[in-house]
Amino acid sequence: EVARNGRSARACSYFASRQAIACADIITVPYPALLSSSSRQALGIPLRGNVVIIDEGHNLVDALESAYTASVPVRHFELSIQQTEAYLEKYRERLGSRSRYHLGTTLTLLRALHDRLLSALRGAEGTLEQ
Repeated sequence: EVARNGRSARACSYFASRQAIACADIITVPYPALLSSSSRQALGIPLRGNVVIIDEGHNLVDALESAYTASVPVRHFELSIQQTEAYLEKYRERLGSRSRYHLGTTLTLLRALHDRLLSALRGAEGTLEQ
């Protein structure tokens, strides 16, 4: 109905439906829009004071995992370490002690994540293929 009305009015039904959310008693949204606070905020969907019904709840864990998971290749950690080391070496004399400290902490974190990732890959596959 919204799409038909949009075509007949030669208007964008998507934006019209977004504006109608504030007046609606029931709305349906895909998992990503429901799980992301920034998406809910952009759409004007408050959770507080509302009833949320999750259809196909058995898919919720997978939806959460995909919404809050990122894949970072080992090579990206290696490049980040190299570039941070190069930056620190090049600008060490210009940096204040606090900046050097924070860069050192960043390097420690990057190296630890890199080493943990390599260990996990070796343990999962028996050998490491990058």
